[in-house]
Amino acid sequence: MKAHTEDSHNALGEKIRAHIVINGTSTGGLPAAYGIKHILGKGRQVTVISNWAPSSSCPPNP
Repeated sequence: MKAHTEDSHNALGEKIRAHIVINGTSTGGLPAAYGIKHILGKGRQVTVISNWAPSSSCPPNP
């Protein structure tokens, strides 16, 4: 899958860059965040919101 990574511009010609926000870190949220970040590459911001304490582990995705 190839992602569209070109910058968009608003009516004033200013660059608009996507900020991806994922709600939840369950078996889908964290893997989705890593996958999206990998596809979009450096320079794109991906934020994960969760009510869980920070963790460095990622649950297995069945």
